[in-house]
Amino acid sequence: MEISLTEEKYSLIKNSLLGFNLKTIHAHWAGIGGLEFEFEPEIIYLEIRNNLKQTLSEIIEVAGINWNLNIEIVSSTDSETLLKFTEIRNLSDIGDVTFDNSDFFSADVYNYILNNYDLKIDECECVISHSQIGNFEGEKTSDEFYSTGGEFTSNGSFSFIVFNDDEETDVSDDELEGIICRVVHNYILNYCSMDLSCFDYNFDFIDGQLEDISLTLSPTTILIKNLN
Repeated sequence: MEISLTEEKYSLIKNSLLGFNLKTIHAHWAGIGGLEFEFEPEIIYLEIRNNLKQTLSEIIEVAGINWNLNIEIVSSTDSETLLKFTEIRNLSDIGDVTFDNSDFFSADVYNYILNNYDLKIDECECVISHSQIGNFEGEKTSDEFYSTGGEFTSNGSFSFIVFNDDEETDVSDDELEGIICRVVHNYILNYCSMDLSCFDYNFDFIDGQLEDISLTLSPTTILIKNLN
């Protein structure tokens, strides 16, 4: 994608990137307040910072990006600047996200804990916390996407504690994590595969509630050109 700017606005972009040695920019939507920006390193001059925010907001609007994003500066010259945008979408912004415990506690989970720990978790109180990352790749057929791959990997924070008769039992282990991970992994693929062809995801599952799921899309490059 290419976007052209007036010489004044382009100079503002170029001079900010080079003069302040900007490496990355984080942008997130703040309700009716529009986009908020975080610059790395920070720009201490308020007027320059505000003008840069306004110009970047116009670029993002023209590009049609409606989600939070990270911006990486690839290169900049007197005539053109190459930026790399990575969108970060939150499923709760796309629609209601629910994850019923009856789906989470599948028959495989019940049977595994019963056979390995001699516990009937439907008669116990449980506390589960879990974070997970994964990816999805899809190919388009007509107007639909179908999955051609997508494996999960865990960041190692899986925890499953069962309380029974005032006794606490830790049933966390790799095999149980794998059983549960697959359920959540497939849920995310099924929920998103009709909308996006490629993304990474991460989420937190705390105390039986599925927290916000964020999707990181594949990077998109935008070439900013000086009209003159």
